[in-house]
Amino acid sequence: MSHVVHRGSHRCYICSWSIVQCSDFNCYNNPDICTNNNFSPSLVQQADCPAGCEQFVITDPNGIVQQWRRNCAPGNIPVIGFNCKTEYQLGVRVDRCVCNKNWCNSSLKFTPNAISSTNRSFDPRFHYKRSRF
Repeated sequence: MSHVVHRGSHRCYICSWSIVQCSDFNCYNNPDICTNNNFSPSLVQQADCPAGCEQFVITDPNGIVQQWRRNCAPGNIPVIGFNCKTEYQLGVRVDRCVCNKNWCNSSLKFTPNAISSTNRSFDPRFHYKRSRF
């Protein structure tokens, strides 16, 4: 399979999953091919992304994933290597990782628990973790 990547852009996976779209407990109407447990690269879309790639996860206070998104990185976030940021907003945890290599948002290294604020010297509402990719 051949992919043409435009100069200065990165090839990224594009998918999303949200618990809000589930109509029953098992979420049969909203198949999940995006979260790490169910990610299926052959089934999700791909795109050329000038600013790099991202993974974005919202988790409720009970640790239940509410939304998972793999997408192009927003242009307003500097992307160097693989960087993660965790914030707490209105009682939910928001994890965002950005990266600048082709298909780097497929990484199973990224999970909400992998970015937890275990070092209490950091403000748990705003924590960066830098990983080698």
